Amino acid sequence: YHLKLDNKDQLSFGATAGFSNYNNDLSSGNYWDANDNIINNSKTSVWIPKFGLGAFYLAKDYYVGLSVPTLLDYDKHNLYNLKRHFYLHGGYNYDIDAQWVLKPSALIKFAPKAPLQTDLNCRITYNNLIM
Repeated sequence: YHLKLDNKDQLSFGATAGFSNYNNDLSSGNYWDANDNIINNSKTSVWIPKFGLGAFYLAKDYYVGLSVPTLLDYDKHNLYNLKRHFYLHGGYNYDIDAQWVLKPSALIKFAPKAPLQTDLNCRITYNNLIM
């Protein structure tokens, strides 16, 4: 969904819903602990519901967005472990002159019990051509 704002900026929202099917067959492996519960449940198949949300703000010279593609944590006896992830991204268009534009951007990824990840990028365009 897109909302046009008075100053020509745009605020967008999105949602997703679906299912993922996870299968495993652990019976063909060699194990040192044959009494492990995961090995005893050697053939499993499960359908997992997945839901996500996101928001995006777009202005003339910058943008920022936040998304949570997996809203529900799901842990079925540690067989299928889906954790909630958060993504924050943004960027800016810096006009060097009438022809050159510097476009730095960043993506920050966060998941509980995992290290924070950051991607930093920078593009330069000349007359709307990526260099």
